[in-house]
Amino acid sequence: LPANTFGQFQTYMLVKANASQTFATGAGVILTIVCLVVAQIFSKIAGGKNRNVAFVIGVIIMVAALVGLAFSGSSLWLIVAWIALQNVGSTFAGEAMYKVWTQESFPAAYRSGIQGFINGFSRLCCAAFALITPVLVLPEHIRTTMLGFAALILVSGIVGMVQIRLQKKYNVGSND
Repeated sequence: LPANTFGQFQTYMLVKANASQTFATGAGVILTIVCLVVAQIFSKIAGGKNRNVAFVIGVIIMVAALVGLAFSGSSLWLIVAWIALQNVGSTFAGEAMYKVWTQESFPAAYRSGIQGFINGFSRLCCAAFALITPVLVLPEHIRTTMLGFAALILVSGIVGMVQIRLQKKYNVGSND
């Protein structure tokens, strides 16, 4: 939900924080480039022994960024910086990581079906959530929304760490 919110409503959030449309769009382009660079770094880590460390670091970055964003006030540069950090954390602890874990955790015959179900279900949830997201990211609600997202990421991070422990316990994957 946070990744979808930032993906679909980032420009809207910036405009509602009194950014011009030009600034909001330009910041979005720059943030996309930053994410591409970070994704390149993650692609080198994803297949190695340090990916679980990257996951934990990503969760910490995301939680810190969302809390920072909740309290950033109306400083556009600060808001953009927190969004950039959230995007960096999301690259290390987001969708790419669950796809790696799915590939490692299920027999080859079931991987694509399970991954397809997870993708479809998450997209359905995000589409439903998008109906209320514009209200949630208005300046008068953004603090509560970002703190809620931080709590959601923290819980997801704990679940991810349980996943890491289970993979190690049952010797699943190549991240020993």
